[in-house]
Amino acid sequence: MDSFALKGEIIYTPEPGKFRSHEDSYLVCGDGKVK
Repeated sequence: MDSFALKGEIIYTPEPGKFRSHEDSYLVCGDGKVK
């Protein structure tokens, strides 16, 4: 299983036309998917 984590300000779009951000957050990925 290949996994990694990114730390920082995570910005994503939960639906078209909207942005969300989370400061000092982690994004954990494993097997090509966000966990």
